[in-house]
Amino acid sequence: MRNVYRGTVDPAITTGWDFNGTNAANYLRAHLDGVWQTAQTQGGTGQPPFTLEQAELDNLQTFTQFDFEITRRAALNSSFGQWYQDFLINLLTDKTKLKFWPKKQITDHGLAHFKHDMYYCLLLAQLDQMAQRDALVLLLTAALHDIGRFDNTAETSHGELAVEKFLALFEMTKQTANYTALTTAFNLQVLAPLNSTSNAPIPELTKNDMHTILDLVAYHCRDEQQAAVDFKAAYNDRAAGRRIRLLAYFKDADALDRVRFAGLDVGYLRQATSKRLVSIAWQAQAKI
Repeated sequence: MRNVYRGTVDPAITTGWDFNGTNAANYLRAHLDGVWQTAQTQGGTGQPPFTLEQAELDNLQTFTQFDFEITRRAALNSSFGQWYQDFLINLLTDKTKLKFWPKKQITDHGLAHFKHDMYYCLLLAQLDQMAQRDALVLLLTAALHDIGRFDNTAETSHGELAVEKFLALFEMTKQTANYTALTTAFNLQVLAPLNSTSNAPIPELTKNDMHTILDLVAYHCRDEQQAAVDFKAAYNDRAAGRRIRLLAYFKDADALDRVRFAGLDVGYLRQATSKRLVSIAWQAQAKI
């Protein structure tokens, strides 16, 4: 085993990676230059260093490849990463606890798309140090956002259809939706069973969290300027601001998966962190 380092050419002042996802994420955000190098473990205090197998080191030759591997490991070691893995196992499967998968999978927007979008939400939440509830909202938005699709076209109604389909699971419509009852039912039927086996407790959703998720789902395929107008008209400044901010993050996560079908225009990415993830998105096609 060898430690993986990033920083200057002088190993004496190079920063090492460790198993603390936040430390690794902070370093990724703050250091865009420097070189990669390896060094033998010399011991020390604090947490153990972040490591890769020697065979992996031999196969990793480029900056972006190192970026992918270490970003992935740092994210999966976090509590957000545990939630992501729990959702992959329990929500994003053909036998999911939420019975919303279409019988006919859609090529560009099928199960792989949901998994990739959720992964990019995980990375954005971890790298930009989001609050727990905001990260959870993004991950669940990724799990639901395209369940209303019926084809691969760029139409703007499938977000609303996804909301209707989700509400129908709980015997509600948009006209009859009771968000208090919906939130309670979701916490008990979906999150509570996950918490019984998860290594990282998942917070219960609040009514505001649930309403935010469904708003993001509804607007993820619509014009964000119009979304901002609608949110400001419907909610107070804090609630509207949260929706506008998280919608921008989710739209970036959704856009990053367009590398699979040559549809990504980097110029439309909103967050600086999202632009740093483009090379990772290319590699994620085969690895996530």
